[in-house]
Amino acid sequence: MKNYDHIIVGIGASAGGLESLQKFFSALPEQKDAAFVIVMHLLRDHKSQLDSILSRISPMPVMRIATGMIVQSGNIYVLPEGKYLEIRNNKFQLLDRDYSGINRAVDVFFSSLAEDAGRRAIGIVMSGTGTDGTKGIKQIEENGGFVMVEDPNSSQFTGMPVSAIKFDHPDVVDTPEKLAKFIDKYSFSFRQELRA
Repeated sequence: MKNYDHIIVGIGASAGGLESLQKFFSALPEQKDAAFVIVMHLLRDHKSQLDSILSRISPMPVMRIATGMIVQSGNIYVLPEGKYLEIRNNKFQLLDRDYSGINRAVDVFFSSLAEDAGRRAIGIVMSGTGTDGTKGIKQIEENGGFVMVEDPNSSQFTGMPVSAIKFDHPDVVDTPEKLAKFIDKYSFSFRQELRA
């Protein structure tokens, strides 16, 4: 497990997740001590516009992930189409997605994030159908990380948030805007801890 000098915030979403992400990043000031990694269920043959959409509302750089890319604080990273994602030693590793089964992109990334970043990891589950993310956030919690879930009452699709709440014990359950404000405070506390 790498001793990170910054926080890595993994955000998992599916159906309805675009609206949640827009609300979250619109409410989030620039962060110098946290990197954000968005793992969203995507159509394999349709290029996602998520990076360009978020670039218009966030002061932070937004980039599509490539294998070998080093995770740096102050950036937002988005998963490209047709891939699963892992993080090892603070570097991204893209894997070809097998389309024969259920999409587990969030669980795959969260599980590797839990092992790689430990208590520096934050997992957020937002709007989506199904249960993807539930297994991954449990591993983040077990490795000392922090777990947050969008309030089902604020999400377009409640499957992923409800599953995460039912089968885990999230530290925070709230609207995307309030989750953003919490991240801002958490990041400030982390910065103070490093300076102590």
